[in-house]
Amino acid sequence: MTTRSVASFERTPGTPPTVLRIDDNPDDLLLFQLAWEKAQVANPVHCAACSKEAVDYLEGRGKFADRKAFPLPSVIVTDMRLPDGNASEFVRWIRSHPKLNKIVVIVLSGTARQEEINEAYRSGVNSFLLKSPNPRHLHNTVTLIQSYWLTQNFSPRLALPAQM
Repeated sequence: MTTRSVASFERTPGTPPTVLRIDDNPDDLLLFQLAWEKAQVANPVHCAACSKEAVDYLEGRGKFADRKAFPLPSVIVTDMRLPDGNASEFVRWIRSHPKLNKIVVIVLSGTARQEEINEAYRSGVNSFLLKSPNPRHLHNTVTLIQSYWLTQNFSPRLALPAQM
């Protein structure tokens, strides 16, 4: 049986699904990007520093208006705590939009407090993973995201918004 991401159904054949990484810590973004490259994941990663910038990306506004350069992501990996709110608020916003609500959202958090985990799942996240500063653990996490969410998992088709 051949495995492929559902996102491949919406994109040009041979174009890997895009990932949007949201974190206000530039060091964490860089470590994630380095682990992504080391794991040789072909999927492009775009970054946002806060939920407002991520909303601009998802709506194709401002510097993100070119959908060829900034395609709609199939997976969003976000930190739990963002400078303009928490990931749960952002996820509730995504889940309230019919053209975006099927995007897979993964929280990658530095803490695993049960109340945050519960809140994240109540808001509609698909997965909650612990972020480790250890490069080996981060590499394993990136490999897990790629192998499950971008390769093995089949999700409902995303409707690409023309203009929101």
